Amino acid sequence: MREALSSTELKRHFIASATRAHFGLTVSPTEQCNFRCTYCYEEFVLERMSAAVYDALRLLVERTMPTVRTFSLAWFGGEPLLEWQRVGEFTDYCRALALTYGVHMPPATVPTNAWNLTSERLAYLAASGVGDFMISLDGEAAVHNQTRRLLSGRGSFERIYRNLLEARDALIDDPFRIILRLHLHQENQDSQRRLAEQLFIDFGHDPRFVVHPITLGDFGGPTVHTLKLLSGAQSAPVEAAIRSLFGPGRTVDLEQDEHTVCYAAKPNHILVRPNGRLAKCTSALGRDDNDVGRLEADGTLTIDADKALAWSFGFQTGHPDHLACPYHDKPAVQPLRFMRSIASA
Repeated sequence: MREALSSTELKRHFIASATRAHFGLTVSPTEQCNFRCTYCYEEFVLERMSAAVYDALRLLVERTMPTVRTFSLAWFGGEPLLEWQRVGEFTDYCRALALTYGVHMPPATVPTNAWNLTSERLAYLAASGVGDFMISLDGEAAVHNQTRRLLSGRGSFERIYRNLLEARDALIDDPFRIILRLHLHQENQDSQRRLAEQLFIDFGHDPRFVVHPITLGDFGGPTVHTLKLLSGAQSAPVEAAIRSLFGPGRTVDLEQDEHTVCYAAKPNHILVRPNGRLAKCTSALGRDDNDVGRLEADGTLTIDADKALAWSFGFQTGHPDHLACPYHDKPAVQPLRFMRSIASA
């Protein structure tokens, strides 16, 4: 567990996370998925985003860009690349507006199971401004295929790995990065060590590919307990071995960085679901306290401020764990006054 932040550090993080000079937007173009991973918490309730919601999103971005200095875009699902053309089109639209208004916009991010990530689609998305692709692997083929299955029940490893090799070999002009999330649980640690060795052989020379060993967590759902999960301490030796194999600069640790503030904890970040409803946390789509408002047809946001700001309770407790992942410990509702008290401290 991380140590509590000093008042100076807390204020610095709050200012960065609440300033109106930045706006962070996560878009879920569909909550459907062509996989049924055995530990997935999602319920696959909503279909693809309608044209009307996309029109409202464009108006939201048009309203926002003239008022900010930085803008970030992330994609989520379901499987976002079931809608890969819309992902590219909307990312490119946002990038063009950012350029018009002199707004800094880093490359967009997308988590994907990579089933639809052909080299041609990768090139299209990279050219549109999508820069980071987060792809999960659960071990070597026989192990991976037990947990990351298609909707039909078939395994997925072979096609994913083929797409990764084609991405490596394709002549793609625009920059991109593929983050290989190596999920760890009690029954796949040896397989993940061996997979990491193969990944190093196949991708170790290519800096566009980095690895992210990470312990699978419990974010609900009916099937996650079919796996024997690990604590951070239990997975540490395997994570350290994989990081040592790839070396500095070739691994990332998005969840464990002591300075991380989760997007859900940031007052200036919002998730737009396919039906136009607003949320804070991508891991709590079925929770009422995560339904915080709606995107209006004219591009304005109607937000229940108390429900939305409750996800920022880590700025009141000062504890880095509450800032890094408010999902597990979040109270029901938090008063607005704590936001003002930190800002004026």
